[in-house]
Amino acid sequence: MIAFGAATHREEAAVMSAAVFRTVHRVGALVAACVLTVGLLGGWAGTAQAAPRLESSTPEDGGSIPAGGPVEIVLRFGEPLRSDDASLVLVGEDSGRRLRANVQIEGETLHGLLPEVPPGNYRASYRATTESGDTADGELSFTVSAPAVSLLGLELPSWAPTALVVLFVAIAALAVIVISAGGPRRA
Repeated sequence: MIAFGAATHREEAAVMSAAVFRTVHRVGALVAACVLTVGLLGGWAGTAQAAPRLESSTPEDGGSIPAGGPVEIVLRFGEPLRSDDASLVLVGEDSGRRLRANVQIEGETLHGLLPEVPPGNYRASYRATTESGDTADGELSFTVSAPAVSLLGLELPSWAPTALVVLFVAIAALAVIVISAGGPRRA
C-alpha cells in the first residue's frame, strides 16, 4: 500500500511539475511577446520623424517680386542644413524655361541666387538635406512683375511707357496737321 501511495504521489508530482512547467513556459512566452511588441512599437515611434518644415520664404508662396535685377530666393527651415546636398530650380510656368540657382547654405537658411529673371510666373522647386539626414523638399510659386518705370523720380505703372508713346505720336500727328495747314492763323 505504501508503494501504491508513493507511486500516486510521484505521478501527482510529475503531473504538477509538467503543469507548472507549461504555465511558466506560457507566461515566459507572453512576457517575451509583450517586450517584443513594446520594443517594435517604440522603435517605430523613434524612427517616425517629421520632415523638416519650411518656416519662411522670400518671396512668399504666391507672392510677387519686381523684375530688373538678380533674384534671390531665401528659404528658412527649422533645423541646420548640410551644404553639400541642396538644389533650387526655377521653372517658368509661362515659358517652361528652367534656371538652376547658385545655392548657398547658412545654418538653417538656403539662399538661391539667379541672374536677371524676365517677368512672368515661376515655380521654385527646392531640395535640401538637414544635418540629421532628413530631406526637405517642396515647391513655391511666385510672380516676377514687370519693372517699374520712373519719370522725373515718379514711379509709373508698367503700362505707362506704352501710354507715353501713344501720347507722343498723337502730339506729333497734331503738329504735322497744324504745320501742313499753314500753321496757326493770325488775326
